[in-house]
Amino acid sequence: RVSTQSTWGVKIQISDMTASIFHGLKDVKISVRSSAIIGLVDILKAGIKIPHNDISRAILIGLADKSDYVRFSMINGLVEIVKAGVQPDVEVTTQLLRGLSEKSSEMRQSAIASLVEAFKAGMDAPRKILVDAILNAQEHEDSDVRESAITGLTEFIKVGVQLPKSKINLALSNALSDNCLLYTSDAADDLLCVDLGG
Repeated sequence: RVSTQSTWGVKIQISDMTASIFHGLKDVKISVRSSAIIGLVDILKAGIKIPHNDISRAILIGLADKSDYVRFSMINGLVEIVKAGVQPDVEVTTQLLRGLSEKSSEMRQSAIASLVEAFKAGMDAPRKILVDAILNAQEHEDSDVRESAITGLTEFIKVGVQLPKSKINLALSNALSDNCLLYTSDAADDLLCVDLGG
């Protein structure tokens, strides 16, 4: 059994640590479940190694929570988890993409921002899946979600993601129909070099 040492000099079993996180994630109180997510993030940021399967399981529990607040915490926490060097598996990525279908506009915007930030932090996910998800969000009925999607697309371009011309055309068409300029981003210089076919 692997053990680690706390700041108080007390050795704690990793298995006990993960068990405590899972216990917190299943607590009846929303505040406790949210705190468990914060605890998981802090543990990983501290460099403590937890089995990948346990991390994925904890993330999935958080993303599937019945509370908007807890799901929101997990969506945001996932970015920090990726920054700590943990690669989400396919199931986790799929669940995160479902965040784009949340009823709450704020949740959908957070999901878009988290996808972009996780990608920039090194999330190893198929580029096409991420880009298509953002483009689908750009066609959403909520203008705030569409605006977040446009921001997400420009962020992808900034980090070197090459978008097909058809995708750029769609993005510009939707942006112009919203009277929202995609060129407000530093990524505009990249877009100026794209043949828009017009």
